[in-house]
Order: sequence, then structure tokens, then C-alpha cells
Amino acid sequence: FGITFKQLLAGTEPGRTYFATVPDAMLSLVFYGVILDGTPDVVTEVGKASFICFVLFFVVILLASFTVLNMLIGVMCETVRVVSTVENERMNLSYTKDKLAYLMRNSSLDADGNEMLSKSELKSLLNIPDACIVLRDLGVDVVSLVDVADIIFESREEIDFATFMSIVLQLREGNTATVRDLILHRKFVQQELSKIHTLLEASVPANVRSSIIRSSAGSVPAFKEAVTT
Repeated sequence: FGITFKQLLAGTEPGRTYFATVPDAMLSLVFYGVILDGTPDVVTEVGKASFICFVLFFVVILLASFTVLNMLIGVMCETVRVVSTVENERMNLSYTKDKLAYLMRNSSLDADGNEMLSKSELKSLLNIPDACIVLRDLGVDVVSLVDVADIIFESREEIDFATFMSIVLQLREGNTATVRDLILHRKFVQQELSKIHTLLEASVPANVRSSIIRSSAGSVPAFKEAVTT
């Protein structure tokens, strides 16, 4: 549009004032066609000089208005989508907490009545179909939750309901791995290797341990043979 106005209005008064060069034409179209600052006076002058440019100027105004309108609609739609997602997430979490708390209170799971979950109580809770359905709807892998029960209760006998829900939210399938998860995984592997090392030192004679270490540096069959021996 800047080039068009520059060519069509060459030698006219508005051409010399607003469209002398292509950059000037582009800047004038932004000021008077998008921002709409002093547009009536400029449109009147352009209309006196060229009817075609008069029509084109209105085309520029309409296109710019629709472009800005579409941008605003896009921003509003994205805002509504984010708010809707957050509210749905909050409602799902609230429903899940209320449902699980109801199942705990109205069943024989919490036999001691201390509102704490032990390992056996957790497995009993996961045997209830309604609890599994609620957790599945939240995106939690129930099978994985059963598998990590030993890790959850490794250093404690019982956990409160808030801690349980925090652990459950960490096991959602939609979660992405973070640096913290990698550090915890590394720590867990180190702890398990340390336990294995302690068991080997306690149950395997020193000469056999040396043979296993030497074999582990060689081929896999040699390592298996040393372990079997």
C-alpha cells in the first residue's frame, strides 16, 4: 500500500506532504490508517487528489481494524482457555480430595481413626473401584501408585492425607520430568546400590567379591559365571 500511494499521489499536495517516499507513506498509513490520529483531514485531502487513493485509504483502515480485532479476539480466546483450564483443574482436584476423604471416613480403611494412611491402608484404598476411577480421571496411574507404595513408606509408617495427595499429584501421567525428579532418581539409585554393596560385603567372602569385580570388568558370560560360583 505504501508503494501504491507513493506512485498514485506523486506530484500532488498530499503526496508531497504524507507520501513523499515509501517509508513516509508506510508511516503515514500507520498513523492515519491504523492509529487513526487525524484521519478525516488526511482522507479529505487524499480524496481531492485521487478518488482511487481515497477508496484505497478506506480499504487500509478496514483491513487494519479487522487485523487488530482478530488479534484482540485471539488474546481473549487464549485468556478464556487458560482460565477454563485452571478452573477445571481446580475443580477436579477439589472433587478428588473430597471423594477420597469421603471414602476414607466412611469405610473401614482408617481403623485406628488417626486420619493417617499406612501402606496397608493405601493398598486397601486402591482396591476400592470408586477410588481407582477418581484417581484415573485425575490422570494418575493407579498401577504405578501401587508399585511405588514401598518407596513412599520406606522411611515412615504412615502419612497424612495432604502428603498423600501431594504424592498422587506427582504421579500424574501429564507431568513432565524436572531436574528435581532426576536428582531424586539419582539419589534413589545410589541408595539401592549402597544397599546391594552392603549386602554383598555381609554375605559374600572377600575372595569371591574380588572375582566378581574382576569378571564385571570383562565379558558378560564371565561375570555370570563368577556370580553363579
